[in-house]
Amino acid sequence: MMEPQVAAKIHKYRRAVIRDAGSPEAWGRLGMVFQAHGLEVEATECYTRASELDTEEFRWTYLLANTLADRNTEQALTFAERASQLRPSYAPAHVLVAQLLERHNRPESALERYKKAVASDPRCTVAEFGLGRLYLANRDLEVSLEHLRRAAELQPDATPINAFLARVYRRLDDPASAEREVELARQPTKEIVLNDPLMAQVMHEAVSSAAYHRGAMRADAAGDLKNAEALYRSLLEIRPLDVVIHYQLGNMLARQGKFPQARDQYRKALDVDLRHAPTLVAFGNMLNYQGKFDEAVRQYRNALDVRPEDTVTRNNLANVLAKKGELEQARAHYQKSLEYEPGNFDAHHNLGQVLARQGKIEQAIAHYRSALRSKQNVGLVHSHLALALVQAGDYRSAWKHAELAQSLGETVPADILEALEQRMQDPTSKRP
Repeated sequence: MMEPQVAAKIHKYRRAVIRDAGSPEAWGRLGMVFQAHGLEVEATECYTRASELDTEEFRWTYLLANTLADRNTEQALTFAERASQLRPSYAPAHVLVAQLLERHNRPESALERYKKAVASDPRCTVAEFGLGRLYLANRDLEVSLEHLRRAAELQPDATPINAFLARVYRRLDDPASAEREVELARQPTKEIVLNDPLMAQVMHEAVSSAAYHRGAMRADAAGDLKNAEALYRSLLEIRPLDVVIHYQLGNMLARQGKFPQARDQYRKALDVDLRHAPTLVAFGNMLNYQGKFDEAVRQYRNALDVRPEDTVTRNNLANVLAKKGELEQARAHYQKSLEYEPGNFDAHHNLGQVLARQGKIEQAIAHYRSALRSKQNVGLVHSHLALALVQAGDYRSAWKHAELAQSLGETVPADILEALEQRMQDPTSKRP
């Protein structure tokens, strides 16, 4: 069922078309309203009429291609090509052509189009990413790396770029760099943002709750936090009992350090659904960051009542308990995490630290070694293992891990190195 505010806006622009059926602007604006609300078929009809009435107007041809892209790629490609000719300086038109060419299995032609997009806009992340992908497919690794690095510079938080960088580094036999990119790619997914002013104008016409939601998430991802907050709050006027919207607005406010406002949104979300696990976790994380450990523990425990298998939350709870000195409880939660996920790196590493604090050095060493089986190139774990090995009297192994820690950029505590130097007359000759 169409929301009242959407129906009213469509009716308004329909009246403009009825008043002046020969106006390409009136048809085009009605098309934008339809497209903004996901009515692609109706938008296509309007843009088609607008482009027939004014064959030289770039906007209607480009937007027509956009509405056809997922339904008729051949027609979409025809209109996208036409749009790129009408305005050669508009990078998103070249990007659209390139993407459609890729769907038609014409990678060489797509490559040239991405190049034109970059020439039109050197800050076009989508085009740089496209070039990086296609050069990787052609096994031109150095050129692929150049474009993917450029894309990562333009949008550092776009996880798809990290995933492709990891592939290139693996093929270039650079495992340390590959592992770094894999870790970044494991962060919450953020898509690559295309700076498309014309599509932004289309989205500005949206007044539906779904459109506000999409717009808010896009603005948030693009770093336009003021606009994102305004859209979230407009959305809550329409859907005041939507737990997800309260949760997402709370997250955005928390990231900005607006903790009282974030707390208010999290509490409103929990008023709607007391067992909404994502809100409970996010609320706990914020309280943990603020140093409000008792409150954080309470939220984490509530979240685990809903999702006991969530090892990330369980590890966070254990971390807070360890900070509070409640080592036995912390140990129990790390061990529970390992029951759900035996190879969990964080649980092994942190459990090792708790056991070391309890004087259970041999058990700590075993968990540090298990952590390193999951991730070999973490200097901090090598450093912690070196300290535990010193305490266990295994100085030769301790020296090995202290060296590994330093080679990975980790500063090894001076007391560990001093202890090793005292025990080994010539440490350099004792290296394995």
